[in-house]
Amino acid sequence: MQEEYLPSRRSNLIFILLITINLFFLTSHLNVYVKTLKYFLYYIFNPSPSVAEKVVESSGNILKNISEIVNVHQENAVLRKEIEKYTYLEKDFLNISGENERLKKILNLDFPIKYKPIIARVIERESLSWFEWISIDKGYEDGLYSDAPVLAWAEERLVALGRVWEVYSRSAKIILITNVLCSLPVEIKDTKEDGLIDGKNNNILRLNYLLPESFLKPGDEVVTSPISQVFPAGITVGYVKEIFAPVKTSTLKEGTVKPAFISNSLKMVAVLISRQKEKNAQ
Repeated sequence: MQEEYLPSRRSNLIFILLITINLFFLTSHLNVYVKTLKYFLYYIFNPSPSVAEKVVESSGNILKNISEIVNVHQENAVLRKEIEKYTYLEKDFLNISGENERLKKILNLDFPIKYKPIIARVIERESLSWFEWISIDKGYEDGLYSDAPVLAWAEERLVALGRVWEVYSRSAKIILITNVLCSLPVEIKDTKEDGLIDGKNNNILRLNYLLPESFLKPGDEVVTSPISQVFPAGITVGYVKEIFAPVKTSTLKEGTVKPAFISNSLKMVAVLISRQKEKNAQ
C-alpha cells in the first residue's frame, strides 16, 4: 500500500511544480530570453505550429543579440590591443625624449678641444668583473682605436673612466681605471703633486709614490697628469680618501682615492678620438 502511494505522491508533486512554473510564466513580466523558454516549454506540452513559430521568432532575436554581444566583445578586444600599443609607444617616446635630453647635456659638456667625443651605450657588464670591464656599442667602424681614453660624467662634469682595450667592428671592451691591470699617472689638482693610481678591482683606487713632505689631505681632487699617454691633462679621477704614513721599508707615502665616476650609473660613456689621428687616418 505504501509503495503504491509514493509514485502517486511523486506524480502529484511534479504536476504542482509544472502548474507553478506555468503560472509564473503567465503572470510575470518577462524578458526575451525567459519568453523564449516559456514558448519552448509550451511547445513541449503543446507542439502546435503557432507555438513553434513563436519559439523560432524569439530564438531569432536571441541569436541576433548574441551576435551583437560577440561583435562588441571583439571590438573591445581590438580596442584594448590598440590602447596597449599606444601605451607602449608613449613609454618609448618618453624614454627616447629622456635619452635625447641626456645626450644634449652630455654634448654641452666641456670636452678637450683636441678630441672628438663618440657617445656610446654600455651593452655589457658582468657582476664578476664589475670594477674591471665594460662593453660598449661602438667599434672601429665608428672610429675607435686601442688605448683611446674613455670618460663618464658625474654632477655634470667629465671624469676619467678607463681606456679602450679591445676593438671590434661595432663594439669595444673598456678596461676601467679600477681594474688591477690599470695604472694611471695623476696629480693633485691644487698642489700639483705627482702620483700614480693603481686599480684594486673594487671601488677604491690606490695612490702611490707620494713624497714624505706631501701636503695631501682627504678630500683633495686628483686629476689626470700632463705626462699621461692616454688621457688629456686635468680630467678628474677622484678624491683623496685616506693618507698612510711611510712604512719602514719605504720613504714614500701612500693613500686611497675614491673614483669620481658613479659605478652604478654607467649607462652611456664618451670615447675621446684624437682629431689628429682621425685626420691622419683620412
